[in-house]
Amino acid sequence: MDIRMFTKKLGIIAAFFFVITSNQAQDCNEDRCSTLIETITPNPTDPNCSVSPIIINGCLTDATPETIITECGADQYPTVWFKVFVDARTQQLQTTVTTLGSWQAVWSVYYGDCDSLILVTGSFDTQNPIPCSNSDSNVGLHSVNIVEDVRTYWIAVSGIGIIDNPDFSLGVTTLANCISCIGEVGCEPIAKWEIANRSSNRSLDDPKFCQGEEVTVCISFDYDASETGVDWFHGLIPDFGPGWDMTAFDPTAITISPEGGEWLDMSDINCGPIITEQMPLLCTYTDSLTGRLVLCNTGCQSCPCTGPLLEGSSLPSGWFWSQPGGAGCDNDCSPSTNYGIGSVVVSINFCIDLKVKTFDGETDCFNNRNLRFNFQTTSDGVTGCWNDPVAECLRDYAQIGPNWEIDCSQSLNANAGISGNAVEICSHESTDLELMIENGSNDIIEVYFLNNPYIFGQKRHTFNNGQGTIVDNLVNTSDTTQILYYVAKIKEGSENCMIKSDTFPVIVHPNINIDITPYKSCSDSIVTTVIEPVVHGGTGDLRFLWSTGDTTQNIFVTTEISAEYQITITDEIGCSNVEKAFIQIINSDDHAAKLSYILPSCDQTTLDIAIDATQIDTTLSAIYRLIDCAGNQVVQDTIPYQTSNPDGVFSGVDYIANNCFRLETNVSNCIFLSDSIIISCISSTLDNTIKQVSLIPNPTTGLLTIRYNGKQSISTVKIINALGVSSTLPYDQSSQVDISFLSNGVYFLNIQFTDGSNATHKVILVK
Repeated sequence: MDIRMFTKKLGIIAAFFFVITSNQAQDCNEDRCSTLIETITPNPTDPNCSVSPIIINGCLTDATPETIITECGADQYPTVWFKVFVDARTQQLQTTVTTLGSWQAVWSVYYGDCDSLILVTGSFDTQNPIPCSNSDSNVGLHSVNIVEDVRTYWIAVSGIGIIDNPDFSLGVTTLANCISCIGEVGCEPIAKWEIANRSSNRSLDDPKFCQGEEVTVCISFDYDASETGVDWFHGLIPDFGPGWDMTAFDPTAITISPEGGEWLDMSDINCGPIITEQMPLLCTYTDSLTGRLVLCNTGCQSCPCTGPLLEGSSLPSGWFWSQPGGAGCDNDCSPSTNYGIGSVVVSINFCIDLKVKTFDGETDCFNNRNLRFNFQTTSDGVTGCWNDPVAECLRDYAQIGPNWEIDCSQSLNANAGISGNAVEICSHESTDLELMIENGSNDIIEVYFLNNPYIFGQKRHTFNNGQGTIVDNLVNTSDTTQILYYVAKIKEGSENCMIKSDTFPVIVHPNINIDITPYKSCSDSIVTTVIEPVVHGGTGDLRFLWSTGDTTQNIFVTTEISAEYQITITDEIGCSNVEKAFIQIINSDDHAAKLSYILPSCDQTTLDIAIDATQIDTTLSAIYRLIDCAGNQVVQDTIPYQTSNPDGVFSGVDYIANNCFRLETNVSNCIFLSDSIIISCISSTLDNTIKQVSLIPNPTTGLLTIRYNGKQSISTVKIINALGVSSTLPYDQSSQVDISFLSNGVYFLNIQFTDGSNATHKVILVK
């Protein structure tokens, strides 16, 4: 959407108010733009969004209706003028008028000369401009955007009704693109947190949580960007306390309204979120307990970092409501290239599932007991590609959640009541871990896992009827043996934090990693080389078996064609891996090609040279370049003659300066020279006179009639093919020649007369 609706509501703003060069109130007879003397001059605009308000006194004493302008009733009601000068950092001008009488103030803003003023409207929706204060949805507040390169503005204030007290105050404010669309100083939360479900027997409003407890958290809040021009709600970046078990967190398992929130991970180099505007209140740091990147709001939090957060900075992972934007937006997977949710004001409601960590000791539990769930919002003006013409939500305050924490005085029940088999597997194999409740009950078994950063493929499981088998395919990404711990618990009612559980280790041996560099030869001869795989991982001594029958790590091979070899490596406990080695031999014959062209006439300065691929290996891609016979690449201005199409054409080649050309073929960086040509033109002019001749018919099926003016006779008729080869045709002065014995194509007929003049014409033969 390129035209974004503009609405205004009273909101929290970061503004820059003006001071006036005189502390006196405005003269009450300044009711003409041209008679103004004093100018309201701003303090320097602070890019860090500090606030310095000021109020100017005015009155309508002796004021008369305006004769220059008619907007907003200024030509019908008593009107006075103010002159304002803004600095280069100003993005928006806001004005307020407070009357002391019962009359209503209406005012508007202009720029230009007093005798040719131009109205500045308060809307960027061209279909619904806001010219006057009383047509704005914010009664008493009138906001307009600053016109580019314009520093001086005029404010006309009119009074509607009985002017029982002419005094009023004018508030003049400039904005520096710093608006808060949610929250305020002090960070008293606007959002509401609610526990919708929990696995322990504690009440939903209990701020203490059990180790291993599963919780459903629901949050709702309103986001209001109507003070901008307009921004849309875009992103929600969560900050989870160290007590939450993030290995059990699934960010895609979210119930949300409005729909469309997509989780984007900061580790994704292409799609991860970034800041697109400098943020005065934000900074990032790495949490020492969790190792996660944390976004901190210096406006209301104690942060171990300082702002501002610069444009282009990476953000922690979060949910983003993105939709394709207009001009200037690439609209790819990154939120920074898209617009936001599509509405200035929106109510967000969402629920997610979280799990509390479990700890071996009370000290670790106490150090990680924090279970806060905070979040920071963003608009598409600061994390998307929307560039707001008025102001953007640069001062959104963090939403600080309830002070939840783990009850470390409660521990898990050591008597698990669940049995399981010992498991030891190779990387990429199935766990086949069988679990069963020891007393034979049919209660539900719930299984989660303790995170191991070197193991992937593990999943959470729920087994009914008191038993089940974990069949996760686990991958060990390290070179050493790793252990993954599954935690199983019986889902049943218990008092406080008494949850039956047990831990089952799965030993995962390392994968045997094999790296073999492919071998390539740009040769037509036999290749002799040694294949040397680089091997790491595995357990104990390794055994090697090649497809050639060799049992050594390295093998010596000889081949005259491209070949493939396979090696199988097995360690002492039976884990194995298979890799292939490739030898690629690229022959010049695999991409044989020639150059072809139509011989030009000498009044033709350029010609087209085509590639005629006589043989091509379609499994390989090639790049064809036109070079001169000295080996230099031929260029057309600054554009090389280059193509990847074996049937391509080099168009508009200048053969006058250099008429010797070669075709260079590049196949996987193997360079072959396929063909060379020397181009000479067919002369259509001589030093003597050119005879005016016409050939009928042309195109012809074979018989041509030569028509010309003059008394001289034809002495010789020659036919020239596209390669420049000529031959003399029989001619008996009958004005006719027969070329039907030739093949279809384009030829040149050269006619010479007895007086030395000549003429050459192109002939098309179609039989």
